[in-house]
Amino acid sequence: FFQVGIDRIQVEQDMGKTTAVSKGGTDLETEYLIDYNRAGSTLIEIVFKPQINAAHEAASMVSTLQSLLKYLGTCDGKMEEGSLRCDLNVSIAPIDTKSPPMINNDIEPIQINDDDNPFQSYLPDGVGHRVEVKNLNSLKQIIRSAEFEALRQTSLAIEGAPTGRETRTFDPKTGLTVKIRDKTGAVDYRFMPEPDLPPVILDKDILDKDTLTEFLEQLPELPEEATTRLMNTYFISEASALIITSDRPAISFYEKAVATCRKELGHGDDDDDCM
Repeated sequence: FFQVGIDRIQVEQDMGKTTAVSKGGTDLETEYLIDYNRAGSTLIEIVFKPQINAAHEAASMVSTLQSLLKYLGTCDGKMEEGSLRCDLNVSIAPIDTKSPPMINNDIEPIQINDDDNPFQSYLPDGVGHRVEVKNLNSLKQIIRSAEFEALRQTSLAIEGAPTGRETRTFDPKTGLTVKIRDKTGAVDYRFMPEPDLPPVILDKDILDKDTLTEFLEQLPELPEEATTRLMNTYFISEASALIITSDRPAISFYEKAVATCRKELGHGDDDDDCM
């Protein structure tokens, strides 16, 4: 297991969707289609801290988040239908954090710290500019795009031309990422703060509790807790418990089924035949 911190959660409005349709080999031969069908829809963006060190860790974290959002009824978690998407930020760092991220000794080392990165304090020395890969809609795309970006950025660093701040998209057919725009500054995310919706800080006055722990103790049962309880109560395997807790109504269905089976068998609560 590993832990990833949440920096903030922000509420946004969907402004629409643009799709680039290439008609030839140049930008001048590309058409851009604009879809406003989702304009005005509410979006929740969860920003995580840079505490992920591998492509599969990123996919695992999104999978856990997906299960939690489905369990809570926040959304159906269908990434392929756009209910949940991932914008992945990738940067590289040297294994030896005391040295610049250069391998070719014939090239003068270049220090490429991202000074405008708000998460710089979390990162080791020598980290390259982060590159954002937008709108990944499957766990496989998260893994493939992260691995490709790591190799691409490493290759550029070796050549002495480290990547700048930019936004890219992932092409699942080729397995490559494609640049769609530069980021001229750290806050180039093209959204406007809503003046009537100030930030909400979860302190004891908002939570009506002295500590966050007291507040968390009153929350409904979450998937990890439900999985542990089913394993301990019904002596089922972790794999079986995970399948049941992946669909919240299935928990109640399973427990009612076990209770009915025990009642029909007439062996009381200690009988294991129904499990």
